[in-house]
Amino acid sequence: MLLAAAGPLAACTWSTGLEAGVQDSRWRETDAEGRALLHEQGTLTATHFALEASGCRLGEASLRLALAGGSRHYDGQTSAGNALSTRSDVREQGLTLQALPWAWGSARSGASVQAGARLRWQRSERDIRSTATALGYPERQQRLQAALVLAARGTGPLPGWHWRAELAAGAGPAGRMKVLLPGYDPATLKLGSSRLLQAGLHIGGALAPGWSWQVGVEHDREQRSAGEPTALRRQGQVVGGALQPATRESATRLAAGLVWQPGR
Repeated sequence: MLLAAAGPLAACTWSTGLEAGVQDSRWRETDAEGRALLHEQGTLTATHFALEASGCRLGEASLRLALAGGSRHYDGQTSAGNALSTRSDVREQGLTLQALPWAWGSARSGASVQAGARLRWQRSERDIRSTATALGYPERQQRLQAALVLAARGTGPLPGWHWRAELAAGAGPAGRMKVLLPGYDPATLKLGSSRLLQAGLHIGGALAPGWSWQVGVEHDREQRSAGEPTALRRQGQVVGGALQPATRESATRLAAGLVWQPGR
């Protein structure tokens, strides 16, 4: 999310932004009756890079790369139903393309409202650590989601400062998860469809010609329905089955960074 704003110019004004911060990450799985199967929580490091074109004839567009990594505390149970406490190592990569072709307001007043859509591709790597009584295993999943976006920006609250807020809601089709369970051949599970809600607020101000600072907070919440049962094989022979339970994942990020706008 970028804060460098440009007036209604005939040609696009480009800016790039880099943010770094921390992310509160939570993961919860439930069974068909809504009972909790496991819960994870931890703090990840987060880095975001964004490229934005503003003041274009067709509105505003941006491309954003998000990276996060760290570990979460895992409270769950084994396949036999025994309590299990360990940690999971998490790595996330996301790429978001956003377009805001509709806008209302005046650049002279310092405030405007924009509307559009975004498309997000997300890849998650989750490695559950082994314990003295249970073997861990890796998971790799990918998801694609589309969302409608409502954004607002303005100036203040102090001279030279500016702010930007965004709200997005969307959904996505079933994704895929590759998993290597102990004692089984590699398997690919079909995930359930997803629903997504995102909100963010950024504040920034000028530092030097072409440069500005920014700080912001963002919250993402995603719910995925249970996936479809998939056969588990051992040396090619079907010996069982598995499915990914309904999952709720949330992330709250606090970050700070810089924006560079050439020629400003």
